[in-house]
Amino acid sequence: MGGRPGQVTTKVFAGFAPTKARMALALARLRGDAGRTDQARTFALFGLEHIGIAGYRRRDLELLAERIGSE
Repeated sequence: MGGRPGQVTTKVFAGFAPTKARMALALARLRGDAGRTDQARTFALFGLEHIGIAGYRRRDLELLAERIGSE
């Protein structure tokens, strides 16, 4: 599989490298759909803290955190 034991590698899926913000958004949506709003909000807030170059996802994370926080 390449790499040495313990080495972290970045995989690219369909041309998109994963970021903490993208993964947090995906997990927040999954947890929200499953009714686990406490975890969904935690993931959304984590994503906002790690937005980095994925700034275009900021509004998605903000809306998700606000919606879940008001439930």
